[in-house]
Amino acid sequence: MGYTPDEFSKLDLKDILIGDIIIDPIKYAEILAGNAVTLYRQFKRKDGSLIEMEVTAKILSDGNVLAFGRDVTERKKAEEALRKSELYLR
Repeated sequence: MGYTPDEFSKLDLKDILIGDIIIDPIKYAEILAGNAVTLYRQFKRKDGSLIEMEVTAKILSDGNVLAFGRDVTERKKAEEALRKSELYLR
C-alpha cells in the first residue's frame, strides 16, 4: 500500500478503509464464532489511489483479530472486462 511498517503501524483503519467500518452482521457473527471469514473491501494507498482487497479475518483465542489481505485489484479489473465483453457478444 506504499506505507513503511512504521507509518502503517500508526494508521487507524478509518485512515485507509473506503466506506463504513461496519461489516455484514452475519459475517461479523461468523468471526465472533471463531470462523475465518473472507471480505472484499476497498482501501486507500499512501498515494491516494484505491486498491481492492480480499481480507480473511479470524478471531484468536486471546480476543485479537488476525487478518490477511490480498490485493485483488487486477483480478477485479479482469473480471469486469470479461463481464463487459460477454455483454458485448450477446
